[in-house]
Amino acid sequence: MLVPFFCFLTLFGLSFSQVLVAPTTILTPGTDAATLAALTAGVNNSTLGIPIPPPEFDLTYEIGGPKLRITSCLMNTIAALKELALGDWDGKVIDGTEYRLDNYPEVSIIMTTPRRRRNVQARFVMWAICLGVYDMISKKKFEFAQFEMSWKGQLLGWVQVVNHPPSADLKTEGMRANSTMDLGNKSATLPSPNRTLRLEPINITNIVTMGKVDDPAEARLNVTFEPIGVTLGVYDVFVPIMSGLTDMAKLPSTFQSSGLIIGLEGFKGFICILPSLPLRTSPPFMEYAWLIRAITRIPSYMLEKSRFGEINMNIAVDGVNVGFGSLNTRPDCHPDASPPASLGAAES
Repeated sequence: MLVPFFCFLTLFGLSFSQVLVAPTTILTPGTDAATLAALTAGVNNSTLGIPIPPPEFDLTYEIGGPKLRITSCLMNTIAALKELALGDWDGKVIDGTEYRLDNYPEVSIIMTTPRRRRNVQARFVMWAICLGVYDMISKKKFEFAQFEMSWKGQLLGWVQVVNHPPSADLKTEGMRANSTMDLGNKSATLPSPNRTLRLEPINITNIVTMGKVDDPAEARLNVTFEPIGVTLGVYDVFVPIMSGLTDMAKLPSTFQSSGLIIGLEGFKGFICILPSLPLRTSPPFMEYAWLIRAITRIPSYMLEKSRFGEINMNIAVDGVNVGFGSLNTRPDCHPDASPPASLGAAES
């Protein structure tokens, strides 16, 4: 028996995002300082975050059983959202698709469908992954999970977050009854202790290769990081990235951004990215495809450095600077932030 999770999120106590889609009013000729101030004014009241699914979308879940490695779970979540965000929002994810990084093989994210269906739209899968894992984070409960997706009362399929390789029959451990979610006025009752969680049958038909080193687009991108400021919690870094990827996926990856802020109230990390100055008049531009790839490199850099904290970052494509920004504790892009001429820091 599946337990109601939520039909859609409300904004009670949460700060979510919007994108700037009409930059022509602020991208006027002028000094770099004036342009930076105009860009900053444009983004300071717009924060990217987890979008609210329509009320027709319903997500129910079961969770419990063997523990998941938190790092592997979070890294595979980011990688799966990245692959989906670079694709078509209304594209199809086929039955039996598995997302799993070679460097973090302990956890798999798998999408399966009922027999009568063969695929599910990417947007539904993104909502299930992002919102499902967000709830795992909010409860600090990383265990086997199965999220059931429905649209207008019609079953679409399931997203499973499991150890690799997954088993078909699991025993819950330490489940608490009458537990509620901290998501506005939405609540859910978890299963009683010592019940059996049965996964839907899994038949892997499509393994998505993630973190491809031979991807030409990845080879064109260079992201430079510089540690600054204070340290942050792991979730203060991962949650804004999850939020931003899910929101940016709504628009084509070729969309040219004039700046964005990614953040979620309740978490200390905010990512601010602005286009490099002087503003470019020919390619490459600061497109979503580059931003999606750039922010997903942040966790790998921090894990390599064994430090989760504030950073400055510079984004270059084909050796040309297209954007710069930071991950810090301020929910704004402050005008005194200037584009780094050169960051003497690690490249990713």
